[in-house]
Amino acid sequence: MSAARHLLLLSAFALGACELLGGLSGSREALPLGSAGSLGCGGAAGTAEQCSMTSAASGVGGDQGGGASEATAGSGAAGLEGGEGGEGGKRGEGGESGEGGIIEPGPPPVAPSCTQPLDCNVESACTTLFVPGGTFPMGRSEDGVDAYLGRAEEQPEHLVSLSPFWLDKYEVTVGRFRRFFEAYTTNEVAADAGAIPSVPASGWRPEWNSQLPRDQAALANAMVAANTDCNASFRTWTAAAGNDECLPLNCVSWYLAFAFCIWDGGRLPSEAEWEFAAAGGEQNRLFPWGASAPTPENAVFNCSASGSSDCTPADIRPIGPVRTAGLGRFGQADLAGSVMEYTRDIYDPNFYVLAAATAMNAVNLSQDTVAHASPLRGGNYINPGGLLRAAARIALPRASLDDGVGWRCARNVE
Repeated sequence: MSAARHLLLLSAFALGACELLGGLSGSREALPLGSAGSLGCGGAAGTAEQCSMTSAASGVGGDQGGGASEATAGSGAAGLEGGEGGEGGKRGEGGESGEGGIIEPGPPPVAPSCTQPLDCNVESACTTLFVPGGTFPMGRSEDGVDAYLGRAEEQPEHLVSLSPFWLDKYEVTVGRFRRFFEAYTTNEVAADAGAIPSVPASGWRPEWNSQLPRDQAALANAMVAANTDCNASFRTWTAAAGNDECLPLNCVSWYLAFAFCIWDGGRLPSEAEWEFAAAGGEQNRLFPWGASAPTPENAVFNCSASGSSDCTPADIRPIGPVRTAGLGRFGQADLAGSVMEYTRDIYDPNFYVLAAATAMNAVNLSQDTVAHASPLRGGNYINPGGLLRAAARIALPRASLDDGVGWRCARNVE
């Protein structure tokens, strides 16, 4: 992120304004994508048996349900117990749930980016975790557990109900995207792919194909092309695999991020789904880990405390089980800090006052066109601690690229 853009962000935050980072460049060529959706599980990149995708669910009966219970694909996952933190319940064969427990489905299908092992700090970069859904107070409250001197677009707090879903533990890495790059052949993504269940028109729109690189050669050029909003020194992508495969990928448009998730068997999470995971559902946490302020032990943030020149490429840290103090209630890492994350919605600072904001599986799809922006969530390695809150939201035009922005994928429960 350029120094000018960083100062713009901080100024907008201080003034309580609606941040709109970057802008659409009329001179920039539209970036096409590849064969998103053309490879199925166990496709050309390898076989499903090679993947170490893991699923997990926390016991929900108590405060946090203690430790998470995990099941590797193909393990059967019979009789998993919730953690010690409360009456997490037991899920035995047949999917029965004890008092206060949750019923976790079997693991989702193996994703194409996971058909070969891709470990980061001794854990798979492809781990995806079950989020049970439910009803929670979305947005910032004035005097509740997530009260904070924030901005108008974070209010009013309103109840939203969500169906269960999967959400990747980690942000998409350079290594995972490289599998997508290697499979990329065309920018033709299937219409309606990546839809949110029971939400009409929430999938891919055919007119967005023009925003993707037309073939692999065009994608290769797009991934290294100069861009005023993406500081080349902070760009994590490398033309050849190297030491950065476990870094979160940045400098990618919303369209390319969405297309990756579709190819990978998933989709972008809605803004409500993202906040549900970050706030711990009905626990309505201020930060993913709770009410305490961010520290270097639970988040990567605020490298620019004394000015943007303080930040270096080393401030973008690898994923992996190294910041366990910052895990969310359902086990996701780096929901606060690292890189900001794309969501499926259209950004509207006034959406929360509309009736649609309280609909089941609420997602804002109004004016769902090329020219609009989507909400970013979670803050990044540059931001001060206040932007790491679960309820904080910022806008970025969908065609923009930014070294402080990445994403993670959600997956439907079948």
